[in-house]
Amino acid sequence: MKHLIVLFFALFSLTAFAHVDFLVGNYKNSTSEARVIKELVKPADLFEPAVYSYFLELQTDKYSIGIEKELAVSADGESLSVSTDYECDDPGCTYYTDIRINVFKKAGKPVLEAYFFGYQYDEDGREDKEIEGTLKLNKVK
Repeated sequence: MKHLIVLFFALFSLTAFAHVDFLVGNYKNSTSEARVIKELVKPADLFEPAVYSYFLELQTDKYSIGIEKELAVSADGESLSVSTDYECDDPGCTYYTDIRINVFKKAGKPVLEAYFFGYQYDEDGREDKEIEGTLKLNKVK
């Protein structure tokens, strides 16, 4: 019986995030690169399955920022997402008040979509204009 319990937990730890694991890897388009990483937070033991976390590293020239954040796994285990902001104090920079990033399967292929909204400031530190846009990155092999 003890061996059956261990086998159950081992199988659970391998399959619990099997759908999301499909999303781990590198993503790219002409202006941006991203990487979704899976990290072991707590190894499996006799009574509990392994615990993993998923992280995003995104660098975009289009929006001139880099983001490193932990991703949340959706309730159905099919997608990853994060909502954040990006503050800056430098003249001429853009302060993003709303950044939403989703990694999911679209037509059977992994994609990363990001929405950006914020304000660009001029060299004197005054709000110059609103910035809003999206990115779509495809997983590369």
